[in-house]
Amino acid sequence: MFEPSAKPPLTMTLWAIFETLDQHHHHLVGLVMQDDAPKVTSYILPNSFNPAASSVLTAQSRRVYTLQGPPGLDVIAMHLWIAWVRGYGVTGFKEVSATYWVQIQDTNRAKH
Repeated sequence: MFEPSAKPPLTMTLWAIFETLDQHHHHLVGLVMQDDAPKVTSYILPNSFNPAASSVLTAQSRRVYTLQGPPGLDVIAMHLWIAWVRGYGVTGFKEVSATYWVQIQDTNRAKH
């Protein structure tokens, strides 16, 4: 298992997760609640998704991000994602948010 950094966790609202088709990395995109700013994270570490905590761990910063609410994407965050895709030469991507959301919902239902 991957160890998170000592940095405090951040909460992502109006979030989506995209998979790059070239490297199959999943990136979290959305608004960071603590500073109300759009963000594209480094890729989500494999097997770091915790549906019970609605959280992921990212590769570069080793920061934990908690997903708040259902997926949905802010227009500014989407523009940031498109700029990130172009800047890194990503040839294609697809949204995979529903896969994460279903697991979160299933885990929450199992708790009750």
